[in-house]
Amino acid sequence: MFHIYNLATGLFTGAGFNVHPPTDAAIAANTPAGCGVRELERDQVGKVRVDVASGALVPHAPPQPSAEVQQRIEVLAARDRRMAEIRALEAGQHRALRSLAIDPTDETARQVLVDLEAQIDVLRGELRSIETTTGGGT
Repeated sequence: MFHIYNLATGLFTGAGFNVHPPTDAAIAANTPAGCGVRELERDQVGKVRVDVASGALVPHAPPQPSAEVQQRIEVLAARDRRMAEIRALEAGQHRALRSLAIDPTDETARQVLVDLEAQIDVLRGELRSIETTTGGGT
């Protein structure tokens, strides 16, 4: 596969194409202005860039996010984990609800729901804390 890179930076754009047969005219017709192409395996694209002076492929590591961005990523991941836990707990309440619908006096089913709600309330409190820290969520 041919992968497109920016001639000024040597960074791959993420776009690519296949042409059969790979003639110079077909490749040129699929290459945007200001860009070049290299034939690479897909898994190489994020790991290399083209050295604009030599045209050689050189290792490339994307810049690391700033401390502020990294903290935001971690906070959002924590929020997503809490939401997933809440969804999982809510998914586990169906049997107890069904049991209570059949027999409103089923204390075991009622206790299961009370216990689930207590666990969900703890997670909701953690979510509120995360949202307060981040200024409201997303």
